[in-house]
Parts: sequence; structure tokens; C-alpha cells
Amino acid sequence: MKLNARREFLLYARNAIGETDDRSMCREHVTYSQLCPYLSQRSIEQVEPNTVTIQMGGRGSGIGNSNPYIYDDIHALEKKWVLL
Repeated sequence: MKLNARREFLLYARNAIGETDDRSMCREHVTYSQLCPYLSQRSIEQVEPNTVTIQMGGRGSGIGNSNPYIYDDIHALEKKWVLL
């Protein structure tokens, strides 16, 4: 039951994060507040500052795209919780 609840939480979190590329909307989403204790410092620093970062290529390219970092943390949680 606990594994199923964790699996559903991470699936919901992955879908909610994928709905927006806007960091301010991500910060205000209830899922972010639930997921935040499990995120790496790198992900939190990408989502929470009020500055704009422009990356020209590679993962997370675009303006303020922190989603790849959050997806990495979700994947790490799946491994930690033995959901894969």
C-alpha cells in the first residue's frame, strides 16, 4: 500500500511539473510544496530564485527551465524507494 501511494505521488508530481515551464507557477503548485523536501539543493536553486536563466543548449535549454533537474530528483526517488 505504501509503495502504491509513493508510485502515485511521483506519477502525479511528474505530470504536474510537466504542465508548465514557468518557475513561478511551479513554485505555487501544491505538488511542489509536497515534493520540495525530496528535491536536491540544485533543483531548489533552479526553481526558487527570482532571476531568469537562459540556457542556449543541452538539457534544460530555454528560459528558466528547471524541469530536467526536478525529473532527475523524481527518478532518484523512484530508485531510492525501489519503485523501478
